[in-house]
Amino acid sequence: MSRSMWLLAAVGSAVGMSSIAQAQLNRAWAAPTSGLWRSAANWSPNTSFPDNLDGNQYNALLAVAGNAYTVSLTGGPLPLRRLDVTSVDVELDLGGNTITVSNGFLISGQGLISGHGRIQSVAGASMEFRGGK
Repeated sequence: MSRSMWLLAAVGSAVGMSSIAQAQLNRAWAAPTSGLWRSAANWSPNTSFPDNLDGNQYNALLAVAGNAYTVSLTGGPLPLRRLDVTSVDVELDLGGNTITVSNGFLISGQGLISGHGRIQSVAGASMEFRGGK
């Protein structure tokens, strides 16, 4: 393979890898049990927890109902693509941390956000609050 063809192939591979690295992934809290946000075992699928720091763009969903449970955020700032808190049984404990969403935030029903911390959005991202029954 000539040097220019090898360079072209390498650049093409790098471009392809960068689009893979920016995949949009959905993660949902797996069961109505308390646990740490940054534990992959608590999420479905359980291959990773939602945190854009790994190069992907995550949509996180806290929707599972059944028993009251707390999702605890530890370990510093959390960038996400989107966060939806729709379970009536969930409490999201920010633990003094900041969640930054780039494509929207929704809280509906009777979900609870607690702990010193904040949820912020980048310019253009929506923040929606809906009441319960």
